[in-house]
Amino acid sequence: MTRGSIGAIHHIEFLLGQTLVLTLFPVIVAPFIGSFLGLVIRRLPVGGAIVTGRSVCPHCGQTLAPRDLIPLVSWALARGKCRYCGVGLGSFYPAVELAATTIAVLAMILIDDPVTVWLACGLGWSLLCLSWIDAETFLLPDVLTLPLVLAGLAASIPGGRDAMLDAGIGAAVGFCALWLVARVYRGLTQEDGLGDGDFKLFAAAGAWTGWEFLPWVVFMASVFGLIAALAARAVGREVTRKTRIPFGPFIAAAIWVAYLLLHGDLLLSDAIISS
Repeated sequence: MTRGSIGAIHHIEFLLGQTLVLTLFPVIVAPFIGSFLGLVIRRLPVGGAIVTGRSVCPHCGQTLAPRDLIPLVSWALARGKCRYCGVGLGSFYPAVELAATTIAVLAMILIDDPVTVWLACGLGWSLLCLSWIDAETFLLPDVLTLPLVLAGLAASIPGGRDAMLDAGIGAAVGFCALWLVARVYRGLTQEDGLGDGDFKLFAAAGAWTGWEFLPWVVFMASVFGLIAALAARAVGREVTRKTRIPFGPFIAAAIWVAYLLLHGDLLLSDAIISS
């Protein structure tokens, strides 16, 4: 084997290693992203400081040391309790950290392109945060939904003029369609069925998936919502037409599934669009 051939093989191995690192890195950082998302979920709705505020035990008020803040590991080693007062901390933060890691793992498995893996993770993590906040507070904050719309439009730029036009039309159609549905529903029932945050989240759906996929996003979100309602009734919870159910988590789940279909299995996405 010549020196040139050996050099070429080493170069290929280096490139493969770089690609592997780039692909795996979202999974490595996902628990830390999840820990940050937990802070956003807890503090944003109540106006708490997100970046500058120190993490403290909610029971004894003790400021947590860096060793107490290692995602998943610190919680497991302390058996879910505060190291200072011994009171249980609950499973909220490890649950968010696991969910963020699951998003990264699924994106890595289902998508080949490393850059698109990062985009899928960023989208999934944002939707996770919005879903959790909406489930707990019935709020979809503008500070999260509007940047998500802009991010979807920006993500379309490398695709050229057609992709940018598709994303722009998708965002506009998404917002206007859900706004119109909400207004018609209110006119017929004198009740609010959707909030303003839902319109903006659906605009994000159009920006990230394009206008052609919007009917499928609506369909999947409705199916997810129906399944959740049936599951709630199955465990004994009363669910009626008057029951308030946040729709944001179902829209968010549908957006992410749609994005994975578009970029993880192009044949399936083409079949859906053509149908």
